[in-house]
Amino acid sequence: MAEKTYRPGQDVPNPGIYQVTHSGHRDGHEVLIVDGRFPRCRICGDGVTFALVRLATPIDGDSDFRTGHPM
Repeated sequence: MAEKTYRPGQDVPNPGIYQVTHSGHRDGHEVLIVDGRFPRCRICGDGVTFALVRLATPIDGDSDFRTGHPM
């Protein structure tokens, strides 16, 4: 099965670590994206794709770290 890739402007479906692939001006790399929309690259614009490597829970969504949890 081919991995799902996302393009700039699409909604981020899940918070996580994403592999970024640019259209030739630099090597791929990993980034943390929590929410919103996938961004354009300042250099290659829409010539960038994102693929989920692993899900990541934002710390404020973890029951051990929520505000109001006793210390």
